[in-house]
Amino acid sequence: MTTRKPSQGLLDPRRAVPASIRGHLYQAAVGVRRWLALEEGEVLLCEGDEDLDRRSSTGVTREQVKDLRQRVSIRDLCETVRSFVLAHVMQHRRGGMGHFVFTSTARKAQQRTSDVGVDVLDAWADLKQRDQVVSALRTLLPVLKPKKRSEEIANALSWLDCEPERWAGFLGSVQWRFGEPDLAGVRTEIGEWLRSDAAAKKLPRDLLIDSLMAEVLWASSRSDVDERILDRRALFSVFATTSAELEAWAASSEGEVLRAAIKESLVLEGLLDDGVGTLEANPSPGKLLTAAFEVIPFDEDGRSKEIGLLQRFCDANERRGVLLLTGDGGVGKTRLMIEWCRRLSGERWHAGFLRRHARLPEPDILLKGTTPRLVVVDYAETRLDDVIKPLLEVMATGSGTARLRLVLLARRSADPAARLPHEVDWWEALKQTSDEVEKLLDRWKPRVIGALVAGFEARANAVNAAQDRFAHVLGHKVDSLTASTLDDDRFDRALYLYMAALDAVLGGDEDARGDPLARTLRHERRFWQREIERLGLDAYAREVLKEAVDPVMATVTLLGGVSAHTSEATIGAVVGGDLDPADRRRLLRLLQRLFGEPGGHAIGPLTPDLLGEQLVTEQLDHDASLLVAALDLGDENAQANVLVTVTRIAQRLPSARIWLSRLLNERQETVASLARKVAVTTDDPTDRELAQQISRHKNLLPSSKAVPIPKAAELTILISWSALLDNHRSPDPLQRTF
Repeated sequence: MTTRKPSQGLLDPRRAVPASIRGHLYQAAVGVRRWLALEEGEVLLCEGDEDLDRRSSTGVTREQVKDLRQRVSIRDLCETVRSFVLAHVMQHRRGGMGHFVFTSTARKAQQRTSDVGVDVLDAWADLKQRDQVVSALRTLLPVLKPKKRSEEIANALSWLDCEPERWAGFLGSVQWRFGEPDLAGVRTEIGEWLRSDAAAKKLPRDLLIDSLMAEVLWASSRSDVDERILDRRALFSVFATTSAELEAWAASSEGEVLRAAIKESLVLEGLLDDGVGTLEANPSPGKLLTAAFEVIPFDEDGRSKEIGLLQRFCDANERRGVLLLTGDGGVGKTRLMIEWCRRLSGERWHAGFLRRHARLPEPDILLKGTTPRLVVVDYAETRLDDVIKPLLEVMATGSGTARLRLVLLARRSADPAARLPHEVDWWEALKQTSDEVEKLLDRWKPRVIGALVAGFEARANAVNAAQDRFAHVLGHKVDSLTASTLDDDRFDRALYLYMAALDAVLGGDEDARGDPLARTLRHERRFWQREIERLGLDAYAREVLKEAVDPVMATVTLLGGVSAHTSEATIGAVVGGDLDPADRRRLLRLLQRLFGEPGGHAIGPLTPDLLGEQLVTEQLDHDASLLVAALDLGDENAQANVLVTVTRIAQRLPSARIWLSRLLNERQETVASLARKVAVTTDDPTDRELAQQISRHKNLLPSSKAVPIPKAAELTILISWSALLDNHRSPDPLQRTF
């Protein structure tokens, strides 16, 4: 067996940033991919001038490899560029040639340009903007400390300044590779390559990939340069290994540690998402405001208390911990946790959002492994049965070795006077699952996420900063927002501040005291209409599509998104005979382009959530039959989303309760069970409407102990049907009246 063992030092938390096992494994996997691509006479030097140096007789390609769950701009990559500059200058002074590559899972962010005038990464290879790029780099790259480093950079920049061709040569030598495949994706590429090699395909593929990664990890840990070199001869040596030797290595302590780390990373990558999306070149207003696209930088000062709380929560000694964070829609819960997950990912944690439709293959899967992990569940109140309850039970009693922190995000009641923010019925019910679960949930008190900034001056500063960001992304210029627009309590929510800023950038009404949601939706509609104009259709077809977009997107939002195999049927059900087949296909392609979710829905809902709810509200005011039509289109999960969405609207707008009543009245059999579950998780007003319907229709009563009874229905049930008392007093806490 020729495969060498990985150094334990690679799994040491003191390794370089990002100090995560996932980062080391990702670099090793990319190293294997580059090793397999070597030509005769080439060698791969691990941990050379950069992470991977591919050397040949004609030059060197130096590659930095980073697994980053975020978007980055040139400001985040200044140290990378400094490293490339120093190596480039040194090499050319010696008469050599070389290239530089930055390879990362990170997405490219829009860069703030107020001080440098150009988005450097966007303009890097644009000859017409070369002078602006050079000027920006001359501003960004100098350092002050340490003195030696500062002098080295200054000398290198001076050398580049001597001749224009020198800067051109440097810029042309650098390649940026963003959005590269993650660990699982790179391993898939390796597997495809091995499948085509006669010697390699005789060996167990997964074991062989693990063995090759072990070789790269071992080489990367050596102090002797000769031991850090991989070539085709070393590759053929691994291919000469027998299956028995590979299996013996896998059974060794070193092999078990490495393979367990790989398996753990792959499992968690399949379950967790960083919550970050990629903003396209022509973003809609809704996407500019959606937390996942991070157009507005994270406000460190405004969220210092919450960051401190999360730090204490994750640093606590206990192996398991659960924290409930509640807050009004748009207050910034998701944005906070995107940032915190990013920080933990750089500190040797696995951290991310449980994927929206993820189902845990086994309840204790998140407890297995050695690396600490943070799991965030958004819309937690809607995922009680499939995720949260079984996970809490194993967290409270399971024997898994991993350190696990679970953060649940949920909305709070829209009427704090009716109930204190932390008095969440489903939360109190979960505590009664068992004594062990109650102890687990009582360790950390639920917290309400409050205003991002307080006071008029702070609000104005936040809005002006947001305007700068939106103006940069959209290429607009705008004056500061007038002071009279920020004196409403709605601006306690970050989303409302950002909607006001975006409205100013997009040319909102002079009277900015109107509803920010309604104004933002008008901008969104105008965006849709402009996109339809660009399709090049005749006037009649354009108008037909414009009329169809609103009801279709309202329906999609009610359903929580539609899949590829249901999207065309959804459009057909909403527009009926108003569109011919060709126009339906055009509309489908347009919505897939604007709202498609990679790896998810063919058409996703309109976001942020409050904006989607505003669209639904306006459409139901125009045609309430859309609500029943949406319910008839969806499966059980989609139907539950319909009820939850309408309930949230009714919490803000009491007049919307009539829609709940209509659903319960017209689709009793469909929504009876779902309505009871939604009433438990969202509380008023669904429970009150359900109670009224129970008093009229006996078939809405629970038919088994599997269905909970919402609290407002208690009085109706006790008065009308005393036979339900046994069910009502069920020992299962999620069946009790709260």
